[in-house]
Amino acid sequence: MKIDMVIEELKNFCTENTKGDKEIFNTIQKDFLDGQIGVMMNKNTNNDDIEVYLYMKSKNNIVCPLLLKKFISDFDATNYYDEVVNLIDNNSEEYIINRCKIGL
Repeated sequence: MKIDMVIEELKNFCTENTKGDKEIFNTIQKDFLDGQIGVMMNKNTNNDDIEVYLYMKSKNNIVCPLLLKKFISDFDATNYYDEVVNLIDNNSEEYIINRCKIGL
């Protein structure tokens, strides 16, 4: 399966996200199919909420945010970040794609 096909399939599962100035707290990226997959933890500088989400990208295409959750607590955000990193580190490509469709 090609990453661009997965990206197109998952675009309907993205969550609406607020735009604004964000500071990256933590991030990880790794190879996935013929592209990359990653997890981001950002802090919104306007209201101090923390967002964690998964993304997938190819050379010319990206799908994000997937599995987006927002937090006030650094502790809760870090726990969810670790959960999503564990998802991409320890599961098959098919399982990860399906979890993006149904959520964690």
